[in-house]
Amino acid sequence: MEIPLFPLHAVLVPGAPLPLHVFEPRYRALVADCLAAGAPFGVVCISAGREVGAGSVSFAAVGTLAEIREVSRHPDGRFDIVTIGTARFRLTGVLGDREPYLIGIGDLLPDLPGDAERSARLARRVRSRFVRYLQLLQPEADGEGDANAPADPDRASASLADLEEIAARLAPPDDPTTLAHIVSGLVQAELPRRQRLLEASSTEERLADLDALLGREIALLSRRLAPFVPDPRHSILHRN
Repeated sequence: MEIPLFPLHAVLVPGAPLPLHVFEPRYRALVADCLAAGAPFGVVCISAGREVGAGSVSFAAVGTLAEIREVSRHPDGRFDIVTIGTARFRLTGVLGDREPYLIGIGDLLPDLPGDAERSARLARRVRSRFVRYLQLLQPEADGEGDANAPADPDRASASLADLEEIAARLAPPDDPTTLAHIVSGLVQAELPRRQRLLEASSTEERLADLDALLGREIALLSRRLAPFVPDPRHSILHRN
């Protein structure tokens, strides 16, 4: 299959949103063509080179299709779009001389479950660790009142219940594959680690990697050490 390619310093995972501000002529042409055809484009993570301007760029062979869900057109031809990741693909070739943008040649990658029993067990643990991870990311008390006063258990329970509900909405506990993809997109991780999660050969393998990653982040946060903080240049709103 042919896939219009949008290289970014980001890893898009199935089920995750990706807003984009599109201003470069080649990517404005890509978005216009995809809208006209009602087709997605492919997001691939850059390993060397720049998102904008001239020059060569290298990127991962595994990426994710981005389906355009919302579009705002500016009078000067720029776009603000919101996309959602759908399916993974693996590139086998790239065409660079047919359109202003690159066109990938590749195939969709199936989401293989791996060992179903182990996947289900890992999914339960990853979801539990993800809730704990979210809990540790919450800001600490602002220091008002008596610092020696005991914590309010009702307030703590309500906060945990809220996080459990958020986690259930984001990552369904009865769907290990979706849970693995969504948590892969939400947990703070270096781009190479997130790319490795995307490329995992099965849900079981992805969940095992997430289990180890969340365990590391929870240990750091529990000791109030700084977790990995992504480069602000790679914020969720990408400009191209």
